[in-house]
Amino acid sequence: MKSQQNKYLHQEFWVLTFGAAFQHANIYKSGVVDKDRANFKFMLRGYIENTIVPQYKKAVNEEQHIANLISVVSYSENFHKILQNGKINIGVAQKLLNLFFKYLWCINEIKTPPHFPVDRLIQKNAIKNQPIISWTKMTKVETYMQIINQAREIAKEQHLSLASWELDNYRRSEP
Repeated sequence: MKSQQNKYLHQEFWVLTFGAAFQHANIYKSGVVDKDRANFKFMLRGYIENTIVPQYKKAVNEEQHIANLISVVSYSENFHKILQNGKINIGVAQKLLNLFFKYLWCINEIKTPPHFPVDRLIQKNAIKNQPIISWTKMTKVETYMQIINQAREIAKEQHLSLASWELDNYRRSEP
């Protein structure tokens, strides 16, 4: 059973995660009411926490991680009536999972995640001389993996895991 402090942290992590993953992604069809948005978030959170997070208590390899990203996209299809294009895309799915996992990893609840949250800031600040790919429009795993593989080369030179490399290199823009 989770402690009250742990429950609180998880709630805060989800607020931050949903905010970051959905704020610029325009995932909802026009006219979707707050109740339907809240239900989608509640159900998606439950799916991720109950089905995916337990896997990460042990080390998860890249292949399994990609399968989990795809499963989040597939799960979102259950809410096709309220989502643009009938589902979230792989860019939004990776931001959701990778950011939530980053938080859990930082408080030692899971093993080191295989990837990191891909966004504009990490591409701009740490993966130099590459075109910035909008994660909000990312529909193909191959596009996502291009960024991951570019970062992997840099992290390898620094003898860091991808997650540790991103933690060292991510710089939030000032509010």
